[in-house]
Amino acid sequence: MTPRHCFEFGPFRADLLTHRLLRDGEVVPLQPKAFDTLVVLIQNRGRVVERPVLMKTLWPDSFVEEANLTQYVFTLRKALGEQPNGQPYIETVPRRGYFFAADAREIRDAVEAEIGVTLRALESESRPETPSHQPGASTQVPTAHWLTLAAIVVGLIAAGGLTWLRLRRSPVPTPDYVQLTNYADSATSPALSPDGRTLAFLRGENTFHGPAEVYVKLLSEGQPFQLTHDGADKMSPVFSPDGTRIAYTTVHRGSWDTWVVPIPGGTPQRLLPNASGLSWIAEHRLMFSEIGPGMYMRIATAAESRAEERDVYRPPPSELSMAHRSYLSPDRQSVLVAEMDPHGWMPCRLILFDTSSPGRQVGPRPGKCTSAAWSPDGRWMYFSADAGRGFHIWRQRFQSGDPEQITFGATEEEGIAVAPSGRSLITSVGSEQSTVWLHDPAGDHQISSEGYAYAPAVSPDGSKVYYLVRSGSSRDFVVGELWAADVSSPRRESLLPGFRITRYDISTDGKQVVFAVREASDKSSLWVARLDGRSSPRQLTSLDASRPLFGRDGDVFFLARNGEAEYVYRTNEDMTLSEKIIAEPIIYLMAVSPDGQWLVAWIAYGGDGSTQALVAYATHGGEKKLICTACAISGPRNPGAPVVSWTRDQQAMFFKSVLGGMEHKTFVMPLRSGEALPALPHGGFQSHRDVLAVPGAWDIAEEDVFPGTSSSVYAFTRKTTQRNLYSIPIP
Repeated sequence: MTPRHCFEFGPFRADLLTHRLLRDGEVVPLQPKAFDTLVVLIQNRGRVVERPVLMKTLWPDSFVEEANLTQYVFTLRKALGEQPNGQPYIETVPRRGYFFAADAREIRDAVEAEIGVTLRALESESRPETPSHQPGASTQVPTAHWLTLAAIVVGLIAAGGLTWLRLRRSPVPTPDYVQLTNYADSATSPALSPDGRTLAFLRGENTFHGPAEVYVKLLSEGQPFQLTHDGADKMSPVFSPDGTRIAYTTVHRGSWDTWVVPIPGGTPQRLLPNASGLSWIAEHRLMFSEIGPGMYMRIATAAESRAEERDVYRPPPSELSMAHRSYLSPDRQSVLVAEMDPHGWMPCRLILFDTSSPGRQVGPRPGKCTSAAWSPDGRWMYFSADAGRGFHIWRQRFQSGDPEQITFGATEEEGIAVAPSGRSLITSVGSEQSTVWLHDPAGDHQISSEGYAYAPAVSPDGSKVYYLVRSGSSRDFVVGELWAADVSSPRRESLLPGFRITRYDISTDGKQVVFAVREASDKSSLWVARLDGRSSPRQLTSLDASRPLFGRDGDVFFLARNGEAEYVYRTNEDMTLSEKIIAEPIIYLMAVSPDGQWLVAWIAYGGDGSTQALVAYATHGGEKKLICTACAISGPRNPGAPVVSWTRDQQAMFFKSVLGGMEHKTFVMPLRSGEALPALPHGGFQSHRDVLAVPGAWDIAEEDVFPGTSSSVYAFTRKTTQRNLYSIPIP
């Protein structure tokens, strides 16, 4: 019996014999298990496949977390896109499962069809050239040709049958990609030893920095071995020149330090304080990033003792210019730099190692470049960059040439370790999904199921949840389209189509939204719009402004640039005039209390500005209160809830705990009537004990919580991430 061969739907063909998905004849790269998920959904098209049934079908003999299924469905959605009518190919039925929402045509007897084509071709080749209309013309096929034909037919049947049986037993892996780790969570930040035999990486979901442990793996044998066990935020592992130590960055209480751990294991030791993204550029000679006033970060080089330190690259003079990672060329003449500004990652920069030249941007532009590497001969520059379709690997000839993308597909690739041979590289391959949820007295309810959704806000009356869905190309940390979901029904609608929003806030009466948009000139503009759509959005100010927040009476607080720094401004009630209300420069504007009396900001703190702090300012001048110096702002890949926020009724303040690198969670602190702040300890909160000392304080297990109408109603996000390391040949 001939097996099913393929399913066709829209421009796609799912080929069961080759285990490939094709779009208009072009291969769409998919992980084998993602392809299996698609086939099961197509086979059950038109009806819901319950999650437990789908998981049992995909993993009949093993237990896996449901997050794996969610990840594969997310990967498929990215690969398939939408149908011509705007409907997704795969739809989610909340709390049940998934169903395939498109028409699909099943094509059977593919092997027989191929045999028929071959038969006709051989008959054509073997016929005499006598015209077919000539009476008595012979149509006899020579015996030798029939024997050849029979052999080919048998071969096709055998090959087709064996291929089908083989694919039934084991999915065919993506061609040329060699999987090096196999975690249900994530492996990121690959680094190779100088001889190319040992791989170091972080086991953690964040490709920038976040809670993670350092692992090593011999590429020729064995299992990964864990070297650290502290749960601290880490970044950028790298081998020492002799391959006996691994250096890595820790981020703790606003301090970026470099630690080293020996191989095959031992106690980590701090190598260099205030040094991140470190690498050895010679024996006992280092290159690293060093933080200065505010969050300014430059590239420097020095001996391991920090003697003979000098600048390599200084970004533009701003408290939020940060050169995070640097890569020296093999000839020690040039450096690639991954940097960001207040808005997000920038294209990578090529500079000279021995001069103070600002250099030039390289790689895809516009784009976000988070890491880079050199080929061993120095002829190629490699970049992990997002040019609008997710993070992929790019390369560009040194000194001349255009950037060219070398990895593709629905997954993303971040981090680059080029093999000493120059013929392959190792990168972290995977994807992530973020969903919005609502908690109320009845429990947790999933609000979003499509796209990467984040930054939710509960409406003042609790009837709606607003959120952003990531879309388009932008180097901003947060950018997306604004959506609204009814709490009591499945209705979802897109608001303000055409605006790609970086920040937004809902007015206290629930009738307006204020939002920031990044313009093509890179300027940030502020807009105000009615949520009922009865009038056109209007621009709020001509200033280069961001992070808008509504006050109590309809006025708006926002950040605007003045020279090299940013300051807090406020509009009047009719939004026709703006005034600076705080004389000190601000790094980030976090939140405004519901009564409009206090705003919370992230600032450079202390005499030299080298410390950051969270501070509450009275909006009408005068008082300033220190909330904490040991806390930190949200990470850049999925900026979450602000560290401080309030319920709409101002009966509680929410505090996102990132104190001392301990477990991230959210604390709820009751407030006395008429007050916006609890009693703060001298010197601000320094530990969880200080927070729990507030009378009635309690905690929520979620990290990114956005308060609603009361302390029992709030929105939050859940992120699902899976990444593993792969070796990929370089074309």
